[in-house]
Amino acid sequence: MILPDAFMHSAHFDGDEQRRLRHFWDILRKNIDELPAVYTHYRSLGQIDGRRVGVCGASMGGMTALGALSRFDWLLSTAVRWGQGI
Repeated sequence: MILPDAFMHSAHFDGDEQRRLRHFWDILRKNIDELPAVYTHYRSLGQIDGRRVGVCGASMGGMTALGALSRFDWLLSTAVRWGQGI
């Protein structure tokens, strides 16, 4: 299981809620766009086999998981918790 932090979330959050809200869709798109690099990195290390890859997430992570599943054919499954807005 790999748990990357989203841009402007957790350790990357500067405390400016209004700024983060204005960039919500940009953050979501960035999360999805970065997933192939995460996949390639861990596949090159032999830590995933590339045939049984799934994604999961809560809240924005859930939206990211669903967006990624619809975009990347190498994803096999997804699980979402609290995927509001979808």
